[in-house]
Amino acid sequence: MPQNQLFKNSIKDLRSFYFLVVSPGIAVLLLGAIYETQHQINKPFPGKWFSFTLLGLILTLSYIMPMWLRLIKIKSSRERKDFGLEAFTRFEKKIIILMGSSIYLAPLAFVYSFPEFPKFAVAFAAIYALYVGFPSERKMKVDKNIFGVDE
Repeated sequence: MPQNQLFKNSIKDLRSFYFLVVSPGIAVLLLGAIYETQHQINKPFPGKWFSFTLLGLILTLSYIMPMWLRLIKIKSSRERKDFGLEAFTRFEKKIIILMGSSIYLAPLAFVYSFPEFPKFAVAFAAIYALYVGFPSERKMKVDKNIFGVDE
């Protein structure tokens, strides 16, 4: 099979994995938003700092950890020179899991009685992580070159 076709197949595989990870989370987020609009009264308030802790956790899972793992992997893959397409696809799946996990935490902002700013900041951070984590062909080509992937 030609190298370009292998790369396109790996992108297709990453996209289906992405939607497998993210789709239930989006449904849970939508259910949380619906719950929030229907149950305005008597929502528990977990404490003043819980909302900011949740926002920090989502930002860590969706931005800081993937960036940190990418930097470590770039350094190690360039030193070893044996980072193939299969290993690259496995690594990208781990990044998708990390970024996709933030969407499962975001509904907590709607279930609990959060102030407006942290509530929408949590939802925005989770949704933006989904946008950034989507394995587009252009992004994968850039990442493939950065990691020095051997096909």
